[in-house]
Amino acid sequence: MCIPLLILGWITSKFFPFDNHSLIVCQHNFCRNLGTDINNGLYKHAKSQSPSWFEVQVGDYDENAFPHDFISASTRIVRNAKIISASASGAYGPEVESFMGALAGQQAIVKLGASNDERSIIKNNFIKLSCNELIFKAQEGKYASTCYGDGWSGLVNYWVPSDSRSELDELLNSVNNKIDSRKSEYYLYMTVMLPAFVYAFFVVSFLIWLFVKAARFVKSG
Repeated sequence: MCIPLLILGWITSKFFPFDNHSLIVCQHNFCRNLGTDINNGLYKHAKSQSPSWFEVQVGDYDENAFPHDFISASTRIVRNAKIISASASGAYGPEVESFMGALAGQQAIVKLGASNDERSIIKNNFIKLSCNELIFKAQEGKYASTCYGDGWSGLVNYWVPSDSRSELDELLNSVNNKIDSRKSEYYLYMTVMLPAFVYAFFVVSFLIWLFVKAARFVKSG
């Protein structure tokens, strides 16, 4: 009896689906869920509070993740980053690959949330990377960013010492809290939606039993 009711609950969930995608905006390490529509006024207002933003990703990208959130954060400056590796994206030639590969082992400042016309500066022993993405890797203190320079762009993997990553740690905690909240909402939705007709069946059965028992009591009295 329960299986058909669970199937009916699953079918009903298709008509009242959980929002798989949401827009999460993080300012000053405080993250907010601003719905699903990039054209809504609250989202536009939040994005207008900073001139530039960068995308945030926790762990490896999983296109099948559910729920799936699009996270953006306002500009951050990361100091004392040590470049682990760098590789070009797109159809760049061997010269660009060699140039980016030579960045490994060097110290850099990483600007997360660069404007469209802003480019990385690499001059003598000074490196300032302009990037529009931050990926939190599984290993503590390790990150990756897509960065842009004159005539090149690519993924840069780097490590940041503990005394220089407090702001990133706070951002990660805030993002994880928001992701966990979204997952809790989804699990609650599934707990209510799928067995909804099972719950209804037991409630109706109990009410019928109660009514019959009351009727017998009145009749016997």
